[in-house]
Amino acid sequence: SAAVHDGAAAHYDPRQRVAWAPQPPDLARWRERFAGLDTWVAEGEDGLAGFIAYDWDGHIDLLFTHPDQLRRGVATALYRFAEATLMAAGVMELTTAASLVAHPFFTKQGFELVEEQTVWRGEVALRRFAMRKALVAGR
Repeated sequence: SAAVHDGAAAHYDPRQRVAWAPQPPDLARWRERFAGLDTWVAEGEDGLAGFIAYDWDGHIDLLFTHPDQLRRGVATALYRFAEATLMAAGVMELTTAASLVAHPFFTKQGFELVEEQTVWRGEVALRRFAMRKALVAGR
């Protein structure tokens, strides 16, 4: 929630942030979403630093860093772990739907833009980017 409400404030207006991460969160919806994902958490001195969640088809569903932990390598470490794990399992391509905030990060990791998308949360539109990265053994 803090990653969306604080970390994405420069890219999404308050209405968009509330639509993206309602308060209080719908815990049943989140349990259902996480049920099909492998999730790894990074902890810092003060608690949760970030997390990544992905499926075994190579889709990175969630990658968030706590706003207090930005620019400390948390997302990069989580991403590299997930990429290595999926590559070792024989996954040949990674995909994600990156937010305006995450788009530059995934571009830096070698992802290419497939298409810009608009998703709706109720009556609120959110921009995101469908992205992909081909995995090559030994990289």
